[in-house]
Amino acid sequence: MNARCSDRIGRFIAIAGALACAAPLPAASVLYVDDDAPAGGDGQTWETAFRFLQDALDAAEPGSGVEEIRVGQGQYMPDRDETCPEGTGDREATFQLLNGVALMGGYAGYGARDPDARDVEAYETILSGDLNGDDGSEFENYEENSYHVVTGSGTDETAVIDGFVIRGGNADGSLFDQYHGGGMFNDSAAPTVTDCKFVLNIGAVGDGMCNLESEPVITSCHFRANGCSPMGSAVYNWYSNPVVTDCVFSENDDVGLWNHYSPASVTGCVFTDNGGRALENVYESMSVIVDCIFTGNGESGMLNGMGAASTIIGCSFVGNTSDYGAGMFNNETSGVFVLDCVFAGNVATKKGGGVYNSLAWVDFANCAFVQNSSAIDAGGMYNSSGFVTVTNCAVVCNGAQQGGGIFSYTSGTVMNCILAGNEPDQIYDEVGGLIVSYSDVEGGWFGPGEHNIDADPKFVDPDSGDCHLAPFSPCIDAGDNTAVPEDVTTDLDGNPRFVDDMFSSDEGYGDPPLVDMGCYEYQADQCPADVNEDGIVDVLDLLSVLGAWGQTGDLPEDIYPDGVVDTIDLLVVLGTWGPC
Repeated sequence: MNARCSDRIGRFIAIAGALACAAPLPAASVLYVDDDAPAGGDGQTWETAFRFLQDALDAAEPGSGVEEIRVGQGQYMPDRDETCPEGTGDREATFQLLNGVALMGGYAGYGARDPDARDVEAYETILSGDLNGDDGSEFENYEENSYHVVTGSGTDETAVIDGFVIRGGNADGSLFDQYHGGGMFNDSAAPTVTDCKFVLNIGAVGDGMCNLESEPVITSCHFRANGCSPMGSAVYNWYSNPVVTDCVFSENDDVGLWNHYSPASVTGCVFTDNGGRALENVYESMSVIVDCIFTGNGESGMLNGMGAASTIIGCSFVGNTSDYGAGMFNNETSGVFVLDCVFAGNVATKKGGGVYNSLAWVDFANCAFVQNSSAIDAGGMYNSSGFVTVTNCAVVCNGAQQGGGIFSYTSGTVMNCILAGNEPDQIYDEVGGLIVSYSDVEGGWFGPGEHNIDADPKFVDPDSGDCHLAPFSPCIDAGDNTAVPEDVTTDLDGNPRFVDDMFSSDEGYGDPPLVDMGCYEYQADQCPADVNEDGIVDVLDLLSVLGAWGQTGDLPEDIYPDGVVDTIDLLVVLGTWGPC
């Protein structure tokens, strides 16, 4: 028997005898835990709080009526309870979540003026797997740490953990359950995880969290500096359906979020400074990634491979590095749709600064590829085998040895796009399989396609990489409406995708309004002659134009914005007379 717990049975008998003589306690819907509370508490109030979280979890067994456990600031280890306060050293000890019970951290707790004051940052509540209290900052002395600090296996969405720092787990055991999920392990579970930090956990698979055939809902959590597992340093999902919202994945040693046969929903997350790929979707993981930021990651922002069919919408890939596909790497994919995304300042040491596509079927729409670079081929985009469709994108100021904008070694289409300022060339088509139509290609396009132009696109601020169109751009109303995906109705800014400019010559194809080339639609004033903005073009607007006649500068009376109020502006007023 563990020496520290040699009197455990005796203590238990004494406590049981005392309880038998006492009046039964009324059922409490809330239990309280604080490591600073006096010994022997019953958990009914902050003044009589349990000292150990395990005692509260034991008391919250099914039928107890307990719905919430409030935990005060401090540090709690899973191998400790009132009968063994020094700990058992049992690495299998874990904090097991319970259905119908919300485990809430971040309280001021025992001794505070307002013990129910809650602030998860100010009143840090730590669940630690460091059973000996000797962990180092580089995962030293982890040999005795818990396999899983927290376990959610077998629970449903009513099992809640909210407001904790979960650290020091070490899933390095020889049994299956022991080498998955150092911080948290979920098997056939659907717990609700909110506002938690997973820090400095390690494991063979899923250092921070491992989900097996599970459906966790993970919200506002931070996964930081977890270990070096190549299968999800922060989170690993296997045949799972996680919903991950407003989370941060930072400084993890390898892959941040790994989805394996797992259609994850990931929204509003930030992936930054991870050592490996920030996010990986493989083996039929039909994930949906929305409004996420990928920046400063060491082995590309995202990988989609091995039959993955992901949808990526409204994401930014900025300043990532990799040998191939620094922003995004698509390999052996069954289909990826990328909409309203920005790829900027990514650097590949070999090929594909912005994106690398190999044996991939990928559709890009309303995307900007700006100032990406590659040491060999394809500053903006590399396409090798498969089929890639690029629609209403701007590929600008990227650089490589070949294919500064796009390097193509397969079939594909480029429609309604702008390619300018790429070095040494806009497009390098190795096999002649690329069809380019209704696009503005600096230096011209001499391959298959139609209705292309070679003209200054007139960006608002070309030096900064701003790809918005300025007035009189030849790209306004010059695209092909039929090339725009059916469900795309807005541009990269979220503004209407089809806007008519009365001053353009409608060089595109389709029924007006005609789509613009590029990722941004020029938002033309639909009633430019309504100078006083009263909803009607009338004599007041005419008098305003006459009063400013001949003046120069940025004036509302300069309706046809050429820098001077003159006859053209007068004609526009007369030509649009009446209600707007």
